[in-house]
Parts: sequence; structure tokens; C-alpha cells
Amino acid sequence: METGKDNTRVAEGYSFATVADCELGKNEKKKIEYLESKLDYSKPATIYRIYEKALSDRTFKSPVGYEFLRKLQSFLLSDPAIDPATVSPIPLYKTYAEVERMAKNPAKQRIKPAKPKKEVAWTTVSAWLNVLFVLAIIAMFTILLKSDQPNILNYKTAIINQYSQWEEDLKARETVVKQKELELKIREE
Repeated sequence: METGKDNTRVAEGYSFATVADCELGKNEKKKIEYLESKLDYSKPATIYRIYEKALSDRTFKSPVGYEFLRKLQSFLLSDPAIDPATVSPIPLYKTYAEVERMAKNPAKQRIKPAKPKKEVAWTTVSAWLNVLFVLAIIAMFTILLKSDQPNILNYKTAIINQYSQWEEDLKARETVVKQKELELKIREE
């Protein structure tokens, strides 16, 4: 029984906001028809279990399904074999007051308040990063100063040490050569 101008969004007497919602309503109608063909209203305990299972599983989400749940709820509440206190209310998972308030003032839909920004203590983060960088620089200079290889900080000292070592080696060799010459009497002093 679909009527109205736009049949793509109408199902079971409800005009849905989207085609997807309308399809949900149509699918729920098929579930309801299947359940109705299998339900035995002479056994209220079975109806009660099916009703509670449908609520806990959130089987129905559209007004078409809620209408069926309401029918089952009314049946259970009118049956003297079922304690009305045990019949769960039908949970609605939407807020309607907000929708109504927005409908009265469409400007609120266009203008949304800015989300509050999380304030990060950048000064703390910056201070810790600065400390980390200073420690890294100190570590680099320590490695440079303790290194045996010549580098930009100790190249002059390393070269002077190397040349002085060569000079000492040459002097030692020269004295050995002079002693040998004296022994061999090749050279006279």
C-alpha cells in the first residue's frame, strides 16, 4: 500500500527521509509477514520470547518494525498469563527533541558551534625537545673530543703529534746509524 508523489521513499503508510530508510521499512515488512505466518497467538510464552528476542537483537529499526513490536507488546499486556511488569518497553534509539528543536529553527542547522580545541602545553613540549637537543649536542662533542681520529676540533693537535712522532723516530734512527758508522769507522767525529 504505497501512495504519495515519490514512491521510492514511501512504505507501509510512512514517508521516509531516504530511499535506504524506505528499503529498511520494506525489508522489515517482509520479516513481519514471515513471523506472522509462523506465530501462534495461543501460546503467549512463545510470543513473549520472540518479543524479548526482537528487542535484544534490535531486529526492528524503522516505524514499520516498531508498529509490529507495539502490536506484540499490546497482546502481551492484555494477556492475563503474562505479568505486565516483565514486558520490556520498546527502546527508541533516536532523540526526537533535538530534531524538533532544529526543525523550529533551521538556522541552527546551518550554523554549528566551533569545536573547542584541545590546548596542548607546547611550552612543555618545546622545553623537553630543547633539553633533548642540548644533550645530543653534548654527546656529539664528547665523542669528537675522545676520538683518536683527526677531526675538525683536534686536527691541529693530531697532525703536530704525528709529525713529532716521526721526528722522534727519525732522530732515533739517525743516532743508530751514527753509532754504526762510528763502529765501522766510516765516519769520524
